[in-house]
Amino acid sequence: MRSVILALALVAVSEDFIATANAKLLNVLTPECVPDLSRALDRLNNRGAYFRFRTTDDYPTGTTRPPQGLFDGSFMRHIQGTARLAGTNVLVHSVNGRRGSHLVAVQMKSQPEFGDWNTNVRCKGDKCASPKKDSVVSVEHLSSHFSHPGGIQSFGSIVAVGIDINNNNKAGSEVRFYDYADPTSPVERRDWRILRTNVRAEAVAMSQIKRGVHAGKYVVAVGSHQLSHLTFYISNDSDLNASGFRFQEQATWTERGNFDIPNYQGMQLISECSGQMYLVGTYKSKPLFGLPWGGKDWIDTYKIELSPYAGKAPQIAKFKNKHMTLKKSFFSAGGAVYVEPGTGELKAYATDYWPLNPFKRDTAFRFEEFAPK
Repeated sequence: MRSVILALALVAVSEDFIATANAKLLNVLTPECVPDLSRALDRLNNRGAYFRFRTTDDYPTGTTRPPQGLFDGSFMRHIQGTARLAGTNVLVHSVNGRRGSHLVAVQMKSQPEFGDWNTNVRCKGDKCASPKKDSVVSVEHLSSHFSHPGGIQSFGSIVAVGIDINNNNKAGSEVRFYDYADPTSPVERRDWRILRTNVRAEAVAMSQIKRGVHAGKYVVAVGSHQLSHLTFYISNDSDLNASGFRFQEQATWTERGNFDIPNYQGMQLISECSGQMYLVGTYKSKPLFGLPWGGKDWIDTYKIELSPYAGKAPQIAKFKNKHMTLKKSFFSAGGAVYVEPGTGELKAYATDYWPLNPFKRDTAFRFEEFAPK
């Protein structure tokens, strides 16, 4: 009798374990939504929690913070974008270094994959430290020719990134997609590449369309001309693994005849659970002489209505913005929002530009997380 009871108990535990694992997997794979974006922005704490991670020997070189970096121009090479992978404790950054453009994956092993994060920095006086296990886990070299990667967005395990040559439209650009199902070994979805002629790819956003004639398909937005132009691409299939899956150009929205939008360093596409899509941009207004200091950091949001017709630009309307107080990071470096799987809570991330000591290969890098109040 005891053996029967034990067997039944083991079955129940196994079923609970499987159900939990499946629920977690579903959360990772299912596109998340925000119940109410206006309320989510109101609840978002405008002061962040401070984090650090460790760089490694293969971290992109030639990214030097001022004042040293002012002498050789290396301060212009830095983190350009950031994104957190859904349902993980992994952040991916786009970085331009001495060898060109890169994607750098960081795993914050001291933090949970779901739920609240707490600062990993401990200070005694002016000396601060963080766990060595919070570290870079992979560096993917993208291109030496297209040396400038822009703002990025992740969707599930996919990271979309644009690469170009800074201040050079004629050189063209590419949008690439990397699968970070294994953050230590990303794989490019090479067939998805978007090749662009005579135009840059300064920031890229990606999401799944939840309503309308394109429901279920995927949309990519690419900013150029200091984001005064937004070109939208829609997938030809709703199955990411379908043979021949690719993105087709839909239309380009421009400021002409509409309104001016800031030159966002990062932008993302997210949706409310109603299916309403929004464009979110992060930036620093009026920085001091183009340097990181001065100005104010903002999150802006816009309502997006995609047209059912190819060649017709989407309707974009200003929605809401929020001023953020950044102490250890800059939206003019890497900035992004993140929708927590399972809860739909909105979070935001911002990074520093450079490692704290670029002359050491194993050093610390700073970022901040902004969670709901």
